[in-house]
Amino acid sequence: MIFVSKNEKGKPAYEMVMERIKTVTRRSKPQPVGAIRAVQPGRTKAGIGHIKIVSCMKHYIWMEAMTVGNNFDIAKDLNAEAVKEGFETWHGLSTWFIEHKISMADTYRIEFVVVD
Repeated sequence: MIFVSKNEKGKPAYEMVMERIKTVTRRSKPQPVGAIRAVQPGRTKAGIGHIKIVSCMKHYIWMEAMTVGNNFDIAKDLNAEAVKEGFETWHGLSTWFIEHKISMADTYRIEFVVVD
């Protein structure tokens, strides 16, 4: 998978993946759970490591699942998700999607782990 984006502080996503900071990504196409993917810092760039897909679901399904139960704290939970994406806040993550003209509602939430 190609990780060329940067967070609000300008840190590249591929670095955050390899440092195990970024453990979630949102993409327009689903990925099969269990698949191993190379971490690429750009198109046509050689892989610098590998990740294993541990879950994949439409963004709106993830949002619905988050709100089930009595302990839902929207600000806390959304900011925790943003940290998994490599951002400091949900606002930073949402701003990135808006600036890149991507509807988050049309994405898949893909969780992964780095494979050594």
